[in-house]
Amino acid sequence: MTTTTNYSDNITALYARLSQEDALDGESNSIANQKKILLKYATDNGFSNPLFFIDDGVSGVTFDRPGWNEMIRLAETGKVKTVIVKDMSRMGREYLKVGYYTESFFDDIGAFRSVRQRQQSAEMEKAVKRRKKELEQAQKRIAELDRIFKRIYEDDISGAISHERFLKLSGEYEAEQKELMAFAKSEQTAVNTYEQDKADFDSFATIIRKYVGITELTPTIINEFMKKIVVHAPDKSSGHRRQKVEIIWNFICKLEQDEGTQTLERERKSKTA
Repeated sequence: MTTTTNYSDNITALYARLSQEDALDGESNSIANQKKILLKYATDNGFSNPLFFIDDGVSGVTFDRPGWNEMIRLAETGKVKTVIVKDMSRMGREYLKVGYYTESFFDDIGAFRSVRQRQQSAEMEKAVKRRKKELEQAQKRIAELDRIFKRIYEDDISGAISHERFLKLSGEYEAEQKELMAFAKSEQTAVNTYEQDKADFDSFATIIRKYVGITELTPTIINEFMKKIVVHAPDKSSGHRRQKVEIIWNFICKLEQDEGTQTLERERKSKTA
């Protein structure tokens, strides 16, 4: 948490968080590395007046954190213009709360940036454009091969080329077309998956915006957000009773994150008989 008390306006808030579990992953998520990435991003993209807000050794499950609370307090008073994090997991591990802040709270105060998310989104969009172009080229070549095959078939019938020559050419063209059709199918699947995932995320974000500021969690709201909850059998192998619960969200299914799939674990000492 920053100890500065006299804050100026138009702050670019650079938020970093590291839980005790994150620390085991090595340098990539360290506070020092997060600060380096955040400051470079802010500088390279013209975000002025950067100020760090740090929560070291604090779990992302809770949003009651000193650094986070101070940043939110300043945002509510209008002093924060932009919030930048390394990736969404640094904000927290509770997806509905993360969705509220990214889709509503920070959207109202100005701008929110996730360095990794924006980089990944840009890379993904670039890759999809490339795939679409390659898919279009493959489809054109497939259609062209159909025309070529028809032409050499007519040449074979008319005697313009020998039958042996026809067999050789037709075999080569059919092999090429078969390979192109497999490639086109794979690329079309990848493009469709990307577009469906994007549409699903937009739908999930719409639900989050719809219920901003709710004071009561009703069955209707729960059903809109959650597809199902999977409760696994208890595991006592560690000497403690651990039970994993997976929340499968509508539209976005089971999210993957740096610390593993979204999992709620309840631990308690096993009782003696």
